[in-house]
Amino acid sequence: MRSNISLDDIRRLTAVFDDSAADGSVTTSFDEPASQRRNRDWLELLVRKGWPYSAPIGIFLVFVSSLIIAGWVSEYPISADIVVLTANIFRASAQSAVPINIVAVLMAVVIVAMAILIYRDISIRQKLQLSEEQYAQTVAVTHDGMWIWDIVNDEEYFSPRWGQILGYSQAEIQHERFKNFIYPDDLDRALQALRGHIGSKSPYDLEIRLLHKDDYHVWVRAKGQAAWDKDGNPIRMVASITEITDRMRAEDALHRSQGQIEAISDNSPSHIYAMDTESRLLMVNKSYQKFYGITNEDALSEGIITWLGADNAKLLLAADQKALTTGKPVELQMEVIFADGKKKSLQINRFPIFDNEYRIIGIGGVDNDISEQKVAEQRLVAAMLAAEGANRAKSEFVANMSHELRTPLNAIIGFSEIMAREFLGPIGLPKYHEYAGDINAAGTHLLGIINNMLDLSKIEAGMFELHEETIDVQQALDTCLTVVKGQAEKYGVEIETNALSNLPDLYADERNLKQILLNLLTNAIKFTPAGGKITIDIRSRHNEGYFFKVTDTGIGIAAEDIPMVLSPFGQVESAISRTQQGTGLGLPLTKSMVEMHGGSFDLQSTFGAGTTVTVRFPVERIIPQGRNGRFLMNPQDRAQEISVETVKATDFSDQPVESIPSA
Repeated sequence: MRSNISLDDIRRLTAVFDDSAADGSVTTSFDEPASQRRNRDWLELLVRKGWPYSAPIGIFLVFVSSLIIAGWVSEYPISADIVVLTANIFRASAQSAVPINIVAVLMAVVIVAMAILIYRDISIRQKLQLSEEQYAQTVAVTHDGMWIWDIVNDEEYFSPRWGQILGYSQAEIQHERFKNFIYPDDLDRALQALRGHIGSKSPYDLEIRLLHKDDYHVWVRAKGQAAWDKDGNPIRMVASITEITDRMRAEDALHRSQGQIEAISDNSPSHIYAMDTESRLLMVNKSYQKFYGITNEDALSEGIITWLGADNAKLLLAADQKALTTGKPVELQMEVIFADGKKKSLQINRFPIFDNEYRIIGIGGVDNDISEQKVAEQRLVAAMLAAEGANRAKSEFVANMSHELRTPLNAIIGFSEIMAREFLGPIGLPKYHEYAGDINAAGTHLLGIINNMLDLSKIEAGMFELHEETIDVQQALDTCLTVVKGQAEKYGVEIETNALSNLPDLYADERNLKQILLNLLTNAIKFTPAGGKITIDIRSRHNEGYFFKVTDTGIGIAAEDIPMVLSPFGQVESAISRTQQGTGLGLPLTKSMVEMHGGSFDLQSTFGAGTTVTVRFPVERIIPQGRNGRFLMNPQDRAQEISVETVKATDFSDQPVESIPSA
């Protein structure tokens, strides 16, 4: 049914299009004045031609041809009877353009072709479409994978980049669940973080591993944000993942490298540490802590002066300054004295630490305890000096030997030549008997020197053999006293012997025992001035051994010279020694022979007061006797067969001393 609309109705209608209605509903008009005029002209045309307008539903019934006349352009046809039109209209109250959508539905009313025009505000839809396009562009160009979870409908969306990171196509992941991609060992932690974020709105930012299609894991950083409705219920969760596999591998390699460095540092015997440019400690290894007896906290909080001392600290600070100034390592040695008085020698190495731009940012240090090395060096020096001394002694020995050997040889040759040529007359003259004695004495002396040299050489070569037997000690002593009697009288030296009245026998090499006693006695006689005295003490103690002690009142030996006189060929220069012949073999040979018997040799001397030499044979070499004087055992079974009871039953206690007349 048609309605007749007047021009006032048209003006009122256009006014409605130009502004908002009284009830606040949105009304529209075309965005340009020309369009507005065209709209009014068009409406007037429609009215004049009698085209109906339905005010209750807000639509015109328009002939199709009028759409073309009005200049409207069809965006796209939906069907033969429906055409969708779009245009920008102008909202007068807001002074802004608003996009609209017009749907023209063709209708046939009786015999007239008509159209219903339906206007819709599509501004929100266009904004949403633009937002979706922008989001799609952002997702397309970003390197992050996106995950959207519609919590209300429990639907999940994964962006194409998500699939690329994990090796999947878009189609393969669209119906998957986020939790299915999480590495099993990280699943509980990831879901707990997600629940915590949604439930308490705590930040969702964590590093987890996701499963790749090719059966390996990918490290990602997941960051997300949930949305809640006005009642606080979660409705959506949006998260992004950034692949950090390379970074995690680099960090893992760095951690392994740091672990290796720490292991090397902590297990190194060197003291390793790092300081800032002010020489404040930043790091010390375990060796450093152990050496100074401090904890890591003590080292970092206290200054080095605390445990190194002011003087050493001053030296180290100077070394640090030099390293900072020159940019080169600095080495020095110092001695550290600890609270308990112990001293340690250190090799200090300080060097600058540079950053990537070759700027000095600190000082590194590697110290080593060289105390043992220092001791070894001192021993080496001492050994070198000893070797040099030995070489000098051997040189002196050779020089002395030329004299020692030439003198008796000259006598032997001279006297033998006199006797051979009978310079003094027939061989039967008494003078020849005297020369024969001189020859014998010179030869004996020469033989003794040679024997000493051979014995010492054998001992040093480990080829010296003992010919052990049971020895009557008293008889051996008497023999030795008889030998040195003439020498003692010549030099005006008194010999006194203190010994037990019943000395037990000794199981030893008899020749060696006599040589030991003779060496001690002749040595004492040579270095005791006229009027001096030599005392011999012999004791046997059942639990200590057999003791032979020779004491003289001679010139004595300085403490620092004792090692020299006990070394082969060693002699101490003195006024008396210059007048005495000797090879320097007596005491070293004596000491070696005693030690070959398992005994000990002790020399105590005071310069200018005299010397005491004590020789001890082990208790196993004592041959105990019964009260009737018979042996209780076979000497060859001596050591292991002597029982404590037998030794105790034998009276070895000190008895009244018998004074043997001096030689």
